[in-house]
Amino acid sequence: MTALGALGYTIAHSAAIPANATRLFDTDVVAYTDGLVRAPRGATGWLACPGGDGAGYRISAALEGVIFAAACVGVDLSVSGVPEGTVGAWQYD
Repeated sequence: MTALGALGYTIAHSAAIPANATRLFDTDVVAYTDGLVRAPRGATGWLACPGGDGAGYRISAALEGVIFAAACVGVDLSVSGVPEGTVGAWQYD
């Protein structure tokens, strides 16, 4: 998570953390049994903010003290299980 709350990912198998970013540990972002994902400490919830022309939306933690654009909307994040063996992830070089 960046210092301004934006979620992001590094490349696969990387231990690198970008400057001014925070690594979210298992205890910081937790999915409840109903699938809803709790925002990390210091945040009041989640926001979806326009990413720019044709860039979709960026998900951010609504951190206290950070001013977000008026176009950002509050969202709930949810996770759900899928049958084992139906999805996967790969790294291509």
